[in-house]
Amino acid sequence: MIVSFDFQTNTRTRSWKGNNGEYSLETYQWFAEDGNPKAFRHTLEEKTEGMKKTVFKEKTYDLDSEGNVVNKYLGRFDDPYIQCNYFERLKKLRPIYYPEEERFRAKELIDKTEIATPYTYDGVELVLLYEMEYD
Repeated sequence: MIVSFDFQTNTRTRSWKGNNGEYSLETYQWFAEDGNPKAFRHTLEEKTEGMKKTVFKEKTYDLDSEGNVVNKYLGRFDDPYIQCNYFERLKKLRPIYYPEEERFRAKELIDKTEIATPYTYDGVELVLLYEMEYD
């Protein structure tokens, strides 16, 4: 799956391609007028395995002053667009974080480290010692 965001058109795109010709292309686009949320467009184009026909859906909704997509589910837990707030659209772009990467940004490389993880429910821990060698 590939997720991208075009800052000039305020469009987030999610695409996926399978091995047998199936694919999915989904876009979320926000529109504003003078910095105020105005509208939201959602498009979906997909082809599933074994189906000859490609499905294409497009729907445009109004946005309220808080940036929420106005639909019949507004504010409910099952709202399909609850994650599509105009003001929160850029907060979804978070980099993938690998916790160990900070070790390699230090001024010097470590040669060994211990990591303790819970092993049983009564508090016994498994302690692993990692020793590193660098070329």
